[in-house]
Amino acid sequence: MKLNALTIALSLGLMAGAAHAAPSNYEIIQTQTFSDSLSSFDPAGGTYSPTTPRIATVNPFSSYSTGSGTLNSVTIRWNTRFSFSGTTGSSGGNVSASGGGGVYVNSSNYNGMGGGNGNSAAPDSPLVLTASWAGSSPADYSFAMPYPSCCYDPAIAAVFSGSSPFTVAFGSGSNGAGSWGSFTYSGIASGLVTADADVTVKYSYFGEQVPVADVPVPATLALLGLGLAGLGAARRKQA
Repeated sequence: MKLNALTIALSLGLMAGAAHAAPSNYEIIQTQTFSDSLSSFDPAGGTYSPTTPRIATVNPFSSYSTGSGTLNSVTIRWNTRFSFSGTTGSSGGNVSASGGGGVYVNSSNYNGMGGGNGNSAAPDSPLVLTASWAGSSPADYSFAMPYPSCCYDPAIAAVFSGSSPFTVAFGSGSNGAGSWGSFTYSGIASGLVTADADVTVKYSYFGEQVPVADVPVPATLALLGLGLAGLGAARRKQA
């Protein structure tokens, strides 16, 4: 199991050397990736189910606060992929991948999706497979702010309106911590299957960004989110 570090980027409107910028649209974006793999196959066939939960802890204000602006929306996107490349045995082989589940903010479910694919090949032949699906429909699931009472759990609005870390998840179970997919095979002599996922959480604002203590922020560092733990935009102001 490989879990990449969180990557944080602030884009659109942060001006190098300027303590105050003209009001504009800007974003705070956080991503996390997950990866599991299998390279040993039982000649009799079997099923591989990745056990790593697709749960990401989101702290969008760990390097930046939200500045002096109005939160317009929060968008979450989950992508899930199975990939296989290998060789069949002397009797031929087949592979398939499928899965799905709900998508969650903390323990609140707001949508869910699934998908799958399969393939087969003659004896002693190359065999490949790809299967991918988003975690929601639409894939870029956007929560408009301020909270529209018609449309989603008010607990989610409370999370987005706050400043505390929270989790987003994709999978089965009451909070997305359960199974999310499986790969079934038979007649595989050798190969590699990977089960990958990534999630992106994007806060979209309109307003004026005010760096803490009026410290100039180099544009390159601002875009890369590097070394700026003490240089976040100043106080949060919601609509």
